[in-house]
Amino acid sequence: MYRIVRLWDGSLNRMHFFPLAVPFIGVFASMTYLFGFFGISIISGVMDPPFLSSPAPSPKDRSAAPAAGPAKHFSPTEEGPSDYGLDKPEVIIVGAGTAGASAAATFARQGRKVLLVERCMSEQDRIVGELLQPGGLRALERLGLDACAKEGTDSVVVDGYAIIRSAEAGGAAAAPGGRRDSVMLYYPESDPENRSELFGKGVKPAAAATAKGGEAGRRPCSREGEVPRGRSFHNCRFVQRLREAAQAEPNVRVVEGTVSALLEGDGGEVVGVRYREAAKGEGQEEEERVTREVRAPLTVVADGIWSGLRKCANTNRPQKLSTFVGVLVKHAADAAPVPHKHCGHVVLAHPSPILIYQISSTETRVLVDVAGAMPSAADGGLSAHLREKSAPQLPAMFRPAFLEAVARGDVKSMPNRAMPASSVHRPGALLLGDALNMRHPLTGGGMTVALKDVELLSELLRGVPFRDAAAVASAAARFHAGRRAHAATINILANALYHVFSTPEDPASKGTRVDLQAACFDYLSLGGCYSAGPVGLLSGLSPVPWVLTTHFFMVAFHGCREHLLPVPTPGGVLRVYRLLHVATKIIMPLLEEEGSTFLAWWPFRKAIQLVLPWEHERWEN
Repeated sequence: MYRIVRLWDGSLNRMHFFPLAVPFIGVFASMTYLFGFFGISIISGVMDPPFLSSPAPSPKDRSAAPAAGPAKHFSPTEEGPSDYGLDKPEVIIVGAGTAGASAAATFARQGRKVLLVERCMSEQDRIVGELLQPGGLRALERLGLDACAKEGTDSVVVDGYAIIRSAEAGGAAAAPGGRRDSVMLYYPESDPENRSELFGKGVKPAAAATAKGGEAGRRPCSREGEVPRGRSFHNCRFVQRLREAAQAEPNVRVVEGTVSALLEGDGGEVVGVRYREAAKGEGQEEEERVTREVRAPLTVVADGIWSGLRKCANTNRPQKLSTFVGVLVKHAADAAPVPHKHCGHVVLAHPSPILIYQISSTETRVLVDVAGAMPSAADGGLSAHLREKSAPQLPAMFRPAFLEAVARGDVKSMPNRAMPASSVHRPGALLLGDALNMRHPLTGGGMTVALKDVELLSELLRGVPFRDAAAVASAAARFHAGRRAHAATINILANALYHVFSTPEDPASKGTRVDLQAACFDYLSLGGCYSAGPVGLLSGLSPVPWVLTTHFFMVAFHGCREHLLPVPTPGGVLRVYRLLHVATKIIMPLLEEEGSTFLAWWPFRKAIQLVLPWEHERWEN
């Protein structure tokens, strides 16, 4: 198709057919543009009902759930057999992170006897999992564990995001003439309750919600908890609070040890775990550590990004996308040197984005995305990269504090990985958290997916005897089907945005990617549903794949309009084709992997492949 357009371009210039072709091009462009805005929504609404049948719970429904503290405890006679005990658990959970600890507390409150096995229960210092979106906080509220995020962690309320152009991405230093350098994306004033609100229609525009004379741009709100808000914090503090909540449950027994293998029954089903107890003192030798075996009807694997046990029920392999370099900026209490208080910041830097968000009253985290090979920290290459390439692209008011932190050496790194979930059921075992599914952490959606999964799984297993393999398998199948909406939406959004906001070094692709970035920024700047819809997706409050797909293609066609109006030209049509081709290569592999929307169906995939080839392009563009 690309060659055809180029040949057509040349022939028109030589043979002067352009005046005759203008009407045809205009009609074609108009029909394509209209389909991009309306066709996807209409078709999805008709052909994709499963994702629309469960609207978000209303605040009234949510108010019935406990906001904090222990939930209702059920007796064993209500939830399962009474012959289980702390030494003979009904469920073993491997890993006490966000997913594992919250699952342990939730199952225990249902009357289950839980064994929670964690390699190290001491506080761990990590640079990911530091921002919880409103959708994840809603799940915590419904689980009765929201106090773990709101109390005792010095957490920061998050009202939304600021998208900032760096100089190299078209910001103030590179885009004179009145172009906007930033756009504010505030969370909605209420949870979406119908299709129109899921799409963003009828939600108050960000500009109308901005506070005047308030605290550094923070919008006014009613009592916290009635409106959607996020929370940012030190991940270790949040996880420790979840662990404390689990340990406080009388039905939970915590063991510190390393699980080396899953035990299998005669039929290949998982029947328990083999673990080695953690060292009880500095003088204990490795060979002195005791190895034990524990059996239970159900084993939940939630051992995180480095899971060595996920292969029991997931044949997919994690793929590294990039590396986050985390820099910790310290400042006076409540005096973060950021442009917008109580907001996450996404800097559209070159070649990939930079995140800035406050994680305590005195600390702000910076995550610099490094694609490809990491500069060496030993020879000073990493520090030089942060000083010379990253710092100049940061907001001027934040730059001195960033450089001071780099000089102080408060730098850590973490690989960013993606892995689709597998719906393969292994009798006796289930996966949760990063052991099940991963996506790029650009949008901060990982914990939201994990907590929504815990909420869904615990409800589906409520009252199910774990020794009934058929009943557990049925619940597992419904779990994988039910999680598809929220997991697919957050996964696709994170991975797609990362590729949109990352600029390849290849000159042939760079210009088109910059066009797509500009289209995304301008689209969000329109306000109304054009910003409210994407914010609903980002926040985890609108877990509907068709809404994501519609907005994604609307962004692409919004970028096409600049090249087609007022009169299409051959060169403009060529740029439109390139832009749509890049957008298709980004979104289609993700839709196929997640099995989301009608576009993932074989006939539609092949039809799109004929016009905009995208297969075999996964993660390369």
